[in-house]
Amino acid sequence: MIVRSVDGKVIGKMDNGVFVKEVRGSIHMLRSPRGWGIDVEAYNQDIKPYCAEIQVHDMETDLLYASTSRNFDEKKIYINRGFGGQFVLLLKDWSVKSREQLSLL
Repeated sequence: MIVRSVDGKVIGKMDNGVFVKEVRGSIHMLRSPRGWGIDVEAYNQDIKPYCAEIQVHDMETDLLYASTSRNFDEKKIYINRGFGGQFVLLLKDWSVKSREQLSLL
């Protein structure tokens, strides 16, 4: 299932209980505080009810950031910098693996 923001922009996909968001870190990673964000309305309506895990794939570094939905809900912060609300999970709260590490599993 494709997940879109309120304005219709594709922000990721849902696949068997895993929300996957593909990003370019140099553009999409929050700088202060350092973390990854998800549109509040999309999260509440289309992600949280169906999701056990959240994955953010940085296509520039080929790193995969993963979090359980429970961890995301417990540690997320709210930010709105004029482009709509986002729930943000700080970098320290993600599990990080390279694609190379994942291919060895």
